Amino acid sequence: MPAFFVCLALIFSLIVPPFVEYPNLELQPWMYGAPQNTFYSFDGPGVDQVEKVTKALLSSPGFGTRCMSSNPIPKLPCNPAGGTDWFTPAVDPSISEIFEKGNWSLENPSPECQCSTPQRSIMLPDCPLGAGGLPPPQRTQNTTDTLQNVTAQNMTDFLLKNYQKSGKIRYGGISVGGVNSQVNLNESDITAVISNLKSFFNISQGWHSLVSFLNVASNGILRGNLPAGRKVNEYGITTFNHPLNLTKEQLSFASLATTSTDVVVSICVIFAMSFIPASFVLFLIQERVSKSKHLQFVSGVNPTIYWLANFAWDMCNYVVPCIIVIVIFLCFQQKSYVSPPNLPALILLLLLYGWSITPMMYPASFLFSVPSTAYVVLTCVNLFIGINGSVATFVMELFDDPNITRINDIVKQALLVFPHFCLGRGLMDMAKNQAMATLYKNLGEDRFENPLNWNLVGKNLFAMTIQGAVMFGLTLLIQYKFFCKPRSIKSLPTSSGGEDEDVARERERVHQGGAQNDLLQICDLTKMYRVKLTPAVDKICVGVPAAECFGLLGINGAGKTTTFKMLTGDISPTAGDAFVNGYSIRTEMQLVQQNMGYCPQFDAIDDLLTGREHLEFYARLRGVPEKEVSMVAEWGVQKLGLVKYSEKSAGTYSGGNKRKLSTAMALIGCPPLVFLVRHTHHTHTWHSRSLHRPINIQTISTDSSEQVDKRVFISVCAQIHTSSTSYNRSWDVFLCSIFQFFLL
Repeated sequence: MPAFFVCLALIFSLIVPPFVEYPNLELQPWMYGAPQNTFYSFDGPGVDQVEKVTKALLSSPGFGTRCMSSNPIPKLPCNPAGGTDWFTPAVDPSISEIFEKGNWSLENPSPECQCSTPQRSIMLPDCPLGAGGLPPPQRTQNTTDTLQNVTAQNMTDFLLKNYQKSGKIRYGGISVGGVNSQVNLNESDITAVISNLKSFFNISQGWHSLVSFLNVASNGILRGNLPAGRKVNEYGITTFNHPLNLTKEQLSFASLATTSTDVVVSICVIFAMSFIPASFVLFLIQERVSKSKHLQFVSGVNPTIYWLANFAWDMCNYVVPCIIVIVIFLCFQQKSYVSPPNLPALILLLLLYGWSITPMMYPASFLFSVPSTAYVVLTCVNLFIGINGSVATFVMELFDDPNITRINDIVKQALLVFPHFCLGRGLMDMAKNQAMATLYKNLGEDRFENPLNWNLVGKNLFAMTIQGAVMFGLTLLIQYKFFCKPRSIKSLPTSSGGEDEDVARERERVHQGGAQNDLLQICDLTKMYRVKLTPAVDKICVGVPAAECFGLLGINGAGKTTTFKMLTGDISPTAGDAFVNGYSIRTEMQLVQQNMGYCPQFDAIDDLLTGREHLEFYARLRGVPEKEVSMVAEWGVQKLGLVKYSEKSAGTYSGGNKRKLSTAMALIGCPPLVFLVRHTHHTHTWHSRSLHRPINIQTISTDSSEQVDKRVFISVCAQIHTSSTSYNRSWDVFLCSIFQFFLL
């Protein structure tokens, strides 16, 4: 999936052409289309040079270079058979009558046209019949153009008054031998002409027509003065217009516009790399919810080692798609990312993104209980921060406003705390730097900066390096409950009712030191939650010597599970303490966990591992020598009756076999104390007789409690209300729920 999105983005970048300078433009009359109307005027009779040029224009190859033998304009080939002889178009007799009867002169050659007035606005002159004079002689050139001979006519009158008829496809003409009246202008006249240039040349098209027809005239002069014997259709002049180089300001804006394609690339990279780290928390949440994570801690795993192992494995999983993404960049050979100076920056960006974003996802494993929900939420957050941050800062760079620029600089500094922004913005800055260097190279300047400089990708890399260490440290602080201090109470709550005689006797024995040598000693253990006024566990006092079976019974909400959580280190007690083999659960929890086995309320197993793999895994966690791991696992399989299922995935086990497997996991390593929570009686009855253990802790039903327990303590409303060495059947109705036991 990540590779697909990156590949798609790079394909898109190939579709959009890169920014280059405008190409040169060949200037010739037919750049505006063909056929056209054009004209010439022979205004210097008797002048040899004028006659030569006129003859060159009217004979082959004619106007410009289109009909030269080399065919220099391939898209507009010459049509030698398309030329015609001179002819004068016929006109209506009424028009001929106007000029026969009228008193016309060169200064007043034809009827006047009506232009716009304050009372009447029109776009073009309103000309009557005959305006512009009689049609001049014309012919069709081999270039398909219509050439008109306006010699001895008032050219200005003809051009203006015939514009509506034929002027829309007329872009110029040639007057050979004529003298422009503006040549004789004095200084004041020239100043007036310059100030009114806008009104003289207010046309909507044909910007290059003046230069194009000047080139036609140059070709006529060249061919009219060729030495005798030269083929005139082999000589010509072609004019090109080369655009001016962009200014530095224009180059900066052009490079920014070119980077818009790379914005899409960075967005796709962010989109692709947002799914990977979000998937890392799925298994972490599953382990926390199923208590598999807590069971590993109880089995001897150090929390720091647990998170380091997860981080190392997640980084290995991240490196694989990261390498694929880099290979895709190399395949497309995008200079902005894979040129020798840019490739190290790209690799560091992707690797440090994994280094920083992976531990940033870990705190979410403490917040969510449904893995799929966490995956969707984290992916959306990654996309929102990465894409919106990168795009917003890029858009603000397009505005040439100092206030927006200052705000953009602040936003970019603030967003450096997010690895998503560091990755996306880093890719954009690399692309912009390369685009600027390429454009300024045309001006002879080397503007390329090392992408690892602080102002480019350097600060992003540094920020991600710090983020990874900080977020991993934050995860460890959350794991060690640094921010969750236990609730402090000035005095223990008083009991609402009296205690039974045997419970009071047990409390007195614990207080006076009689339980000093017991394997498990619980002294005034209390737990109060912040949202509740009444304690969940209220000053439990009990001592359990070695080789004793101890059962803790009670209805739902009596505090049994909370007691187990405090004894195994899942939660911290509010008051009181407990000692396992002399180690305090408040200050020496790791030593406490080394002396206990734990079978949680729900089976903390991995559905993909077999039963034997579970036992071998926990044997290694317990510190069993490697050469004895297989023997210990086989012992658990044999003792718990899992021979038929040991090689099958634990997810296929029945409920009873899962409890057997959980019990075998709790017994691995021969711990002196075993906690078995909410054990069913059909599991208990069989294996309690087959396991020769000095200490066990089990959960069974009321029907089988007499078969195992030497002492049964009944918990009601967070307190121990009675203690008995023989279970009283009158409690059957009251204790109808599943029980929890310490079986020692």
